[in-house]
Amino acid sequence: TAGRAFDELVGGRFGERQQIRGQIGKGNVYLGQRQFADALAAFNAAVDGADRYPEVKAEAITGQGQTLNKMEQWQKAIDKFKLALAVEGCPDQFKAVAWNGIGIAQHGLGDAKASLLAHLRVAILYPASADQYLLALEEAAKRWDELGRNDRAQSLRDEARRLSGK
Repeated sequence: TAGRAFDELVGGRFGERQQIRGQIGKGNVYLGQRQFADALAAFNAAVDGADRYPEVKAEAITGQGQTLNKMEQWQKAIDKFKLALAVEGCPDQFKAVAWNGIGIAQHGLGDAKASLLAHLRVAILYPASADQYLLALEEAAKRWDELGRNDRAQSLRDEARRLSGK
């Protein structure tokens, strides 16, 4: 089973880096199952062991932020995403995840403009992160609608539809 495979990864049958990635995988499984305490525990364990692997550390920290967003702990999520962005060597993929996460959290805090700016940052700086780029377009369109700029929202929705083939 998937749980057993993750336990084998985490249990020492593979190298340190793979064990840490196993914890991240476990955190993602728990997050998908909405088992937030278990997800945070797995991501925390990954962060604790990832100092030698900045790209893995950035991924684990963004996992923490995503979990906190799902728990609607908006400010704590923002703090985690900013921490991920500060990791030297943070890959663009995780910068995109972090900025989209900040946008979602800012929206949760009721700040549509800050949310919009975070999502637009992804759309401008990280178009190569296709899934995050598409999410940024969709979320930015919603924020433009909230701000009464339906023309701008529609152009982003058109671009998102074009990219997704819908």
